Amino acid sequence: MGEGRVRFKSLKDVPLEMIEQFVASLPVDVYTRRIEEVFAENARVRAAKRKPEGKPAKAKTVKKKVAN
Repeated sequence: MGEGRVRFKSLKDVPLEMIEQFVASLPVDVYTRRIEEVFAENARVRAAKRKPEGKPAKAKTVKKKVAN
């Protein structure tokens, strides 16, 4: 699915009346269902990016210089 963004340089440029009409026309159950889908998808993506549980990574050894 594609994403859409609209950017405004200032808050004065935002058509608040049009946004108000759109939000008022959207049924609550449709909005809730969509938000839940988005949250679930974001959780799946985050879980896929995590390292698998298992052995911890080995610590790097640092050699100390000996003073002469």
